[in-house]
Amino acid sequence: MSGSNGIKRILNALVDWVLAHTRVIMPVVLVICVLITVVVAINARDRAETEKAELPQSEYVPEENEIPDIAVIPELPLELNKYPEVNAIIKEYYEAMAAGDSVKAARLYPALSEVDMIRLEEIAKYIDHYDTIDVYTKDGLTENSYMVYASTKVKFFDVSALVPGLLYFYVLPDEDGNLYIKRSEFEEDVFEYIRTICLQDNVVDLDSRIEVAFYDMIAGDEELEEFLAFMSAKINVDVGVVLAQMVQPDITADLIRSNMEDNEEDNDADENQQAISVTMLARATDVVNIRSSDSETADRLDRAIVGQEFTVLEQKGNGWSRIKYNNRDAYIKSEFLEIISEIGGTETASSVTAIGKVKVKSSGVRIRSTPSTSGDILGTVNTGERFDLVEEVNGWVKIKYNNQIGYIRNDFVEKE
Repeated sequence: MSGSNGIKRILNALVDWVLAHTRVIMPVVLVICVLITVVVAINARDRAETEKAELPQSEYVPEENEIPDIAVIPELPLELNKYPEVNAIIKEYYEAMAAGDSVKAARLYPALSEVDMIRLEEIAKYIDHYDTIDVYTKDGLTENSYMVYASTKVKFFDVSALVPGLLYFYVLPDEDGNLYIKRSEFEEDVFEYIRTICLQDNVVDLDSRIEVAFYDMIAGDEELEEFLAFMSAKINVDVGVVLAQMVQPDITADLIRSNMEDNEEDNDADENQQAISVTMLARATDVVNIRSSDSETADRLDRAIVGQEFTVLEQKGNGWSRIKYNNRDAYIKSEFLEIISEIGGTETASSVTAIGKVKVKSSGVRIRSTPSTSGDILGTVNTGERFDLVEEVNGWVKIKYNNQIGYIRNDFVEKE
């Protein structure tokens, strides 16, 4: 009996965790199935230009390797199927998704987590094939790198329609010269370059055409809409089953599904009363609206792109996360955020222990309040300045700075 109770406790803990994190660790299945991705809003470009024009020149502090005038680069041509080697890796990645070959997909896209690989395998059960894969490219920021926009039509089993979709990728060579897909942890100059390119007219036009085609298809096909909703819910449950069985192989899938369904009902009943208020660092897993409140009808403040990082102040039970954005509170759908780490809210420079020292390698380097390019700028430092090192955090160093905690990109310091 005690063994059975132990299994039950493990099962319930796993179910609670999976359901609580569904919107965080399992990006919406329609995105993974390449159904539609809204890349940009047309007026975002104008807003970005206005904000840049209003910024006092004295507030602009360049960092090492920053590319000047990224926001005003000329519109690059959007070229269709120009590079055979780029076409090959994108088509190989989609073939791996359709076949459920997570090992091959992870080789092409090293950022895939174990949960991503499980989800890919489950989604493949619904995909017959990709009927069309058109690869549009623009030059990337560095040599032999590319911004890639993959326009597809996916054929699902038991569905006659070919569903249109669009995803973008950043493709670049590894140390051996082999191309791979990178979609997170971008250097700041690459991140800004990607953001700027995505706001150019020809990309907006391409995205708009595919978005309209997708929603027109959904509006005219009730069975397709029901199928996609069913598939999304079913995949979430099945991924939860796999995760649970990885921890406790002896429990049955039916028992796991039953518990997940019961917990889902409980969550639906009181979702607006549940919230997680631990401060966390999160990364956007898709292009998503940033809004003024937790509602799809609230004013849109901006749009995040894949890989952009935010400080999450609260995860609300209604599926939204309250974030810190441009020194104010804002909101993003939790399903489009991937939690990276927790941030200690009461941590101070005096409460942490240094493990060494770091020396700054260049001038005009920003120190931020969080290990993220969207963190508040606490100050700037120059070549040769030294600071106590507390720890290394996802490509950043955590330091003591002016009696507070600050973060500098690893690239701009050397350990002593």
